[in-house]
Amino acid sequence: MLDILLHAGFSAFFVGGAVRDTLLGKPIHDIDIATSARPEQVLELFPRSIPTGLQHGTVTVVHKHNSYEVTTFRTESSYSDYRHPGQIAFVDELEQDLQRRDFTINAMAIDRHWKLYDPYGGQSDLHNRILATVGSSSQRFQEDALRMLRALRFAAAYRLRIDEQCQQAIWQHGELLQHIAMERVAYELGRLLQADELHPNLHMLKESRLLHFTKEKLLLANGSLRQLPSIASRAESTCWALLFLHFGLSSGQAAHDMRRLRLSKRLQGDAGTLLKLCEWLQQAVEETDAAAQTNNRPGLADELKQQWLQLLLQYPLELLELWLEQFQPFSTQVKLLQQLHESLPVKSVKQLAVQGKQLLDWSNKPAGPWLKALLEQLFIAVASGKLGNNKQEIERFVKAQNEDDAINE
Repeated sequence: MLDILLHAGFSAFFVGGAVRDTLLGKPIHDIDIATSARPEQVLELFPRSIPTGLQHGTVTVVHKHNSYEVTTFRTESSYSDYRHPGQIAFVDELEQDLQRRDFTINAMAIDRHWKLYDPYGGQSDLHNRILATVGSSSQRFQEDALRMLRALRFAAAYRLRIDEQCQQAIWQHGELLQHIAMERVAYELGRLLQADELHPNLHMLKESRLLHFTKEKLLLANGSLRQLPSIASRAESTCWALLFLHFGLSSGQAAHDMRRLRLSKRLQGDAGTLLKLCEWLQQAVEETDAAAQTNNRPGLADELKQQWLQLLLQYPLELLELWLEQFQPFSTQVKLLQQLHESLPVKSVKQLAVQGKQLLDWSNKPAGPWLKALLEQLFIAVASGKLGNNKQEIERFVKAQNEDDAINE
């Protein structure tokens, strides 16, 4: 890829995250190239290219089954909205391009012969676990206020310590976050949540006070950070649910913030369900524990099992199993629920040995709401072990029920 640009007489380098992750020995996901070639020249050199951001000098090139973001060396100025440069000028020198970048760890380049260009000490900062801006932190954050959240995200992802100048600038200019779209805030928070060691990262977020200055007010800003057990291999919905749990927000309060952050409907629903399950478990455990003390019944009483079966009818099986798997560290009751769940002969209506068509044949009634109710009744009976999950037993049960209904009529 670089060779084609070089042979055409242009300079070209790998830049940004690909360089940073190469130095750290991490997998590379996105490959960015900076070049002296102008966008129209890149388009001419590479037939399989897309003008994804010509105003910023960016062309997406597909080459040998890989996708590359190729951007012309440029300088930026006149950040009038605290986010986007008002003026962009294409230049011919790599160092001018590196000078505009946010953090030293992102302002490195590698040439065709794997020679590193590092005018701002990014490699040293990586080695010393320091996150620092290129030049004045105050200037960098006034140019683009989103960089303050990006600082937290990079510090969390690479376990870096934010240097004093950068930290002071975040405290000084935090209010500029009010100029940033909530969707962009949500994106950076989502990336922060996916980093390891969630609680220290959320402590850093809390200490920054950035959530107090979002364009739309978030209840998270006034939440009290709690220490909760660590959960590994987190799905996206689990990450968001954990954020609100750590800050002590209810499912209703979380729904308010997720709407303001413009999270997708699917993500709002899944994360909200996980939070409601946590609330349900807390209440159910309190009730069954109270019953155990008065009636000498075990903590995970039959009532709790029946409630769980109702949840299996109410929520998607995949989401409930995700909750069981990932929220085990929160409570021994979750572990007991998982054991109970795994012992069930069926875990959803779809796993019944019969389906709606057969029930219609046996009942001689037109389809209606009764069919859904009967399927749910059969699921409860089979899952509870009161009815075998085979066609013969279920048929006898349904026909006997039909006869009882006929007599009662």
